[in-house]
Amino acid sequence: VYHSPATGSNAYIYGLIDGASGRPVPGYDPVIRSPPLHVDVRDVARAHVLALKVPPSNAPKRFILSSSTFTWKEAIEFVAQARPELKARLPVITGKEPAVPPSATLDTSATATILGLKNYVKWQDTVLDTIDDLLRVEKELAVAAQ
Repeated sequence: VYHSPATGSNAYIYGLIDGASGRPVPGYDPVIRSPPLHVDVRDVARAHVLALKVPPSNAPKRFILSSSTFTWKEAIEFVAQARPELKARLPVITGKEPAVPPSATLDTSATATILGLKNYVKWQDTVLDTIDDLLRVEKELAVAAQ
């Protein structure tokens, strides 16, 4: 029985290193048809803590958090450079990947002005930290399966 080390949105990042050799760059979410909008869970946690300090009368009910967008092609190129030992596990970039559709621009101004959250974890750090953790879980699952 195969148990994936990734669930939820981590499964998208795990898909970068889990799959058949020579597979193409993954597509984009068929619902939103755009590249990944990025926010690190550590930033979400910081936003929650910061929101607790805002007087209720001054705070909107929701804050939008988004630090950036990136493409899976960019992520593959970055991981190949940052973790060359994983290159054989990554999808193959052929140069014939379809154009990336436009993405929504999110207004995070209230988050910046009311919460003071302006500096986010970079997508590169999120991707590498997630991959490193998933590799650790892979090893744990392999040991547990023996």
